[in-house]
Amino acid sequence: MAPVDRGYTLFVHVLDRAEHIIAQQGVQPFGGRYPTNVWAVGEPITLDFALTIPADAAPGPYTWRVGAYSFPSLERLPVTQDGQQPEDRRAVLH
Repeated sequence: MAPVDRGYTLFVHVLDRAEHIIAQQGVQPFGGRYPTNVWAVGEPITLDFALTIPADAAPGPYTWRVGAYSFPSLERLPVTQDGQQPEDRRAVLH
């Protein structure tokens, strides 16, 4: 919707029922060769994430979180929908 002023690290977290992170991955888009601050507004971007749920993890359901943060401050990019922060930003994996 608008250009961003910095290159963000993108992440995926998988959380168990107690909201502990059991799997995660963070990436610089395209290995840092195409950072978020050069993306064109409205440009479709596809990134792949590979997460492994530990063999000893309790059965699901699991919650996953996707987001972006700036480094080194670790400040997260806020989630908005229609200019508002949605109350429930959770998705559940079974």
